[in-house]
Amino acid sequence: MCLDIARFLFWNIHHQYANLVRSLEYSELNQIDVVALCEMPDIIPNTNIHGYSQIEHIDSACNDIGIFIRTLVNGEKNYFREKPHFCLLRLNQFGINFLVMHLNSGLYNSRDGRILDISIARSDIERIEKKYGDKRTLIVGDMNIGLFDEEMLSFNGFNACFFKSELKKQTRTLHGEKRDLLYNPMLQVYKDSREQSVPKGTYYYNQPPYWFCFDHILMKPELVPYFTDNSLTILGKLGDYPLITNNKPIKTVSDHMPVQFELEVSK
Repeated sequence: MCLDIARFLFWNIHHQYANLVRSLEYSELNQIDVVALCEMPDIIPNTNIHGYSQIEHIDSACNDIGIFIRTLVNGEKNYFREKPHFCLLRLNQFGINFLVMHLNSGLYNSRDGRILDISIARSDIERIEKKYGDKRTLIVGDMNIGLFDEEMLSFNGFNACFFKSELKKQTRTLHGEKRDLLYNPMLQVYKDSREQSVPKGTYYYNQPPYWFCFDHILMKPELVPYFTDNSLTILGKLGDYPLITNNKPIKTVSDHMPVQFELEVSK
């Protein structure tokens, strides 16, 4: 079996073109294969920056999300579906069903709206899994929900768990209906630190508990064995460019922190 390292970066770039460039500059230096961004600025589709090509949208309603592929693996993808709050495609190079989400904030939308978006995405994921005959499914995004919110944990939400030991059954059953679990490893990076330049979550709010984890990666149990645990990092800087000072994000840059991780996938 041949193994290939797939490196990912996700960030809410706060509608700033400068952050797009910073993301791709950093990704080029660190050999990131797939860069997924939300709150995109208005740029020309298929812009090639620092050796990355943007995947062209098939639905103009999805312009909030940007996905950039290193030219080394460019072309190795297959679209499946786009909606205003998510983009789903098959990364053929790595044999992964890849979904990028940006769910509405609770400040502007109801929980029911987020649950509905998750339900639509789940149905589309099930169809792409049936088409390709596997459940190597990866979800990244700014979910605007915390680790322990209903949308993350409930059967009708992401149906997520935080510990690999809970994945033995791989599904949960409610009233006779089975639904796949999703593994969320973000709990392991949501921790305390005395360092003022180290993020303690992915989003900062000026009221307690201050640091939240609103940006997540989730994966189906079939993909979990390929996940490199110690690669998961919330970045407080991109290269030498700081994103946090005095224990707070530099909000003129972004109010969210980037998330980086790796999968060691079989081809």
